[in-house]
Amino acid sequence: MADNPYNMKAWQRARRLQLTVEPMCRHCAERGMDTLAEHVDHIVPITKGGDWWDGVNLQSLCEPCHSRKTAKDEGRSTRAPRFGCRVDGTPVDPKHHWNGGR
Repeated sequence: MADNPYNMKAWQRARRLQLTVEPMCRHCAERGMDTLAEHVDHIVPITKGGDWWDGVNLQSLCEPCHSRKTAKDEGRSTRAPRFGCRVDGTPVDPKHHWNGGR
């Protein structure tokens, strides 16, 4: 594609539809938190063969979750701690001292 697809009207429509269907951050919801989503993310990144337009490949994320996922997708360190806990109360961050991490 010659133009940046994120600037295309078709993407803006797809983004608007995704945020309408799933207005809350999916990653936060998995941890029991309600956070309004700001970004539409490709679950399988385009650079790794993900489909631009397949709705199954889209998810709504808040800014912090989108930043962490993008960094991970690009192989960059996400040194920021993971917040939240499991149902049993143990922290989800494997590096948390309760989990024996450093």
